[in-house]
Amino acid sequence: MRGIPSSAAGLLTGSGAVPGRPGRRALIVGALAAGGLTLAGCSIRLEDSAPEIPFIPTRDPVPAEPALLWLLADCRSLARAVGASTPDPSGATGSQQAVYEEQVAVLRTALYRAGVPIETLDEVLAGPTPRTTSTSTATAAATPTPSTTAESNPDGPVTSTGGAVSTTDGLDTSTDGPGATSDGTAADSDGAGPISDGPAAALERLPELVQCGGGLYPLVLSILAQRWAAVDLGGGLIPEAAVQADPARLWDLPFLAVPFAQLTDAARYGFQVVAAQSREATRDLALEGLHHIEALWREQDTRSGGRAPSPAFGYPLPFPVNSEESAAQLATHVISGLIDGYGGLIPTMVGSAQEECAPDLVTWLGTAAAIGTWWGVPLQAFPGTRAPDS
Repeated sequence: MRGIPSSAAGLLTGSGAVPGRPGRRALIVGALAAGGLTLAGCSIRLEDSAPEIPFIPTRDPVPAEPALLWLLADCRSLARAVGASTPDPSGATGSQQAVYEEQVAVLRTALYRAGVPIETLDEVLAGPTPRTTSTSTATAAATPTPSTTAESNPDGPVTSTGGAVSTTDGLDTSTDGPGATSDGTAADSDGAGPISDGPAAALERLPELVQCGGGLYPLVLSILAQRWAAVDLGGGLIPEAAVQADPARLWDLPFLAVPFAQLTDAARYGFQVVAAQSREATRDLALEGLHHIEALWREQDTRSGGRAPSPAFGYPLPFPVNSEESAAQLATHVISGLIDGYGGLIPTMVGSAQEECAPDLVTWLGTAAAIGTWWGVPLQAFPGTRAPDS
């Protein structure tokens, strides 16, 4: 009996190859090589704008990605607009530009880590920023700025010289100065197109922005609080999209408002001490800050459904307060603590409460940041939030 040829044995066991025909491994390698050459020849790149390729999964956008990309471009445009404006002898223009540049760097990194391709981010930063299309109207800020101009005093709080508090966050709002277009809107410094409508534009998009993922929520809220404070300090109007429509609203999760009220009550007592130890203009400034802080507490108590503890008679002071100088130091200490305290609570709002509570959170943190500038606390890029490394 003739034996089975080795080639046939290979077919049965799968361990051989038919003479004159390529093996399975050779076929696979050849197919992969041909596919790679085809892709290379067509110059196909797996990016957002590429057509769908069979068997290649497409990228799902991160939550609220279009609004977040708009915010990134808005930060870039504000930085350029401030840089193109007339320099302020006090150096305020440079510090404002640094704020927006920091927002650009940190937000770009955060979006990249969240899954947005770096090519998409760089393309956004290279292009013009469209004007906001929101039809939201504006309302007076919940925390009006002092009725007099705030000037920095290295030995104490701000002093008063009359007039508005400041220009609109360093932007040139004239229609015939640098950066203006024929229709009176501000133009991007590179001439590519119109920029956003100043710091208020991001507030108009608050409902879209706060739909972001939980990992980005504290960062976005902090940027919006900076915008709130910038609009307030510039004497502008807060867009209705960033204002709680019902002042008597009870949060769906009312217990979340209680820690905010507890922080605010401690700040209330601190400013009572500041006012008691101050005189003349400094005392008036302390009383105005106290008035706004008390209004915050009442609002937070309302959101909690009356669950906030009753105001305490007193709190331990961090150091003796027996002079105007120590009173000013206490004001700086208290308001800085309130800003950081509010910021520290924002991550607890992530989830089902983040969209409902966002207008209140932005208002509260923005109010504290605005009051802080009256006492020498500079407006930061991310008030109350420790921004991730850029």
